[in-house]
Amino acid sequence: MSEKREAGWYWCKDSYGDDLPLYWCGERWLTSDDYSCDSAYLKRVLEVGPRIPTPDEPWQTVPMEPDLAMQKAYFESIDRHMQRVQTDLRFGRFDNQRLAYRAMLSAAPKPGGE
Repeated sequence: MSEKREAGWYWCKDSYGDDLPLYWCGERWLTSDDYSCDSAYLKRVLEVGPRIPTPDEPWQTVPMEPDLAMQKAYFESIDRHMQRVQTDLRFGRFDNQRLAYRAMLSAAPKPGGE
């Protein structure tokens, strides 16, 4: 496993097909119980996925396909800002898309129905 990576939690797949969360501290891999992974344990790890974002990072889990509420929020935002795109030279299509994307993320269902 490549050791050139950012410190943090990673989802790893082992030889049994199980997903394991392992923590890379910059020097070695640790289990969720803070035990250092020995070489025998690491031989079971077949694949290391991307780093898992921490709660304080600006990430959000969203469905793979937008639901109706997300689509509605997106298009309502596009419509609401379209006049501004046409009249304000400093506000362009990219700004409109960015605001619509934010509206869609706000409308996305939250884990646990929050």
